[in-house]
Amino acid sequence: MRPSTIVDWDFELCDGDMPLSIPQIAAQIVAQANSLNPVRRKLFLEWLVAHSSRVGCGRRSAALRVPKVSKDRTEITASNQNEDCFENHLKGTLMIWFESLPAAGVLWEYRLVLSELAWWRTLDGQLLSIFVDLTGRA
Repeated sequence: MRPSTIVDWDFELCDGDMPLSIPQIAAQIVAQANSLNPVRRKLFLEWLVAHSSRVGCGRRSAALRVPKVSKDRTEITASNQNEDCFENHLKGTLMIWFESLPAAGVLWEYRLVLSELAWWRTLDGQLLSIFVDLTGRA
């Protein structure tokens, strides 16, 4: 298993002056996903699961698996034990996925996931409604 910090690799992934470890990367992604409204979060997580299965370096176990959340429990907050479990599971699977990637892949995927989060966050509400209506998702 690869060390959980990427400071010793060929590059440094930094947040300001501090290098980020894989657990910090995963926690940041979970926190940003948690800040999305339930529909945007669900669609982001669907994308993330599909994307990670395509970028798993041949290791099926490295693909993300997100537990199903019922329609009435789409809100992820720290106040509910099941939702805490969901966040911990997501963080753990993100860590496994990032650890399965080569160093340059970690940087590439981290930037891509953050860009995807930003896309879902800033997607116009009207376009989101059209997307949901056309795809039948969410």
